Amino acid sequence: MNRKEFENSFALMLTGDKEAFTNVYNEMKNPVFTIINRIVNNRYESEDIMQELFLRLLSKREEFRVKNPRAYLFMMARNMAIDNLRKYHPDYLDEEMADSEGSQFEDRVCLTASVEEAILQLSVKEREVLTLHINAEMKFKDIAASLGEPLGTITSRYKSAIQKLRMIMRGEKI
Repeated sequence: MNRKEFENSFALMLTGDKEAFTNVYNEMKNPVFTIINRIVNNRYESEDIMQELFLRLLSKREEFRVKNPRAYLFMMARNMAIDNLRKYHPDYLDEEMADSEGSQFEDRVCLTASVEEAILQLSVKEREVLTLHINAEMKFKDIAASLGEPLGTITSRYKSAIQKLRMIMRGEKI
């Protein structure tokens, strides 16, 4: 589905069109799940969050307007995943946030052929920038605006994440 078709389906969905909702769901379920799961790192919790996200969409009505529906859904997924971590795993989130703010990383390296497993070794903030840029196809300036952070911080975080992924995949220490 191209961008215009998706935007039309999204608008129709907000009027209560069930077929449009099905189209939006089928188009977005995989990328939305990926974003949530990269943050939460639990398949079952991710499925629950995704289900809740789409149920919330059903409650939105015609007066609700979004400029970029895909970006809106990705940010909604990100926010709901982080809210879930705050609610059910506050210690994990505190540890991940501390990692992303410059504290020492454990000397842990997992030799892996899986990019997904390597991504899970990044901090929450690095994963979210990586996911928003690659999966959500958001531009760095849009990510910066959405997260309320400077553009330089976002691009630096992305470059750092890519560099760490390369190191992890080569089996080097990060």
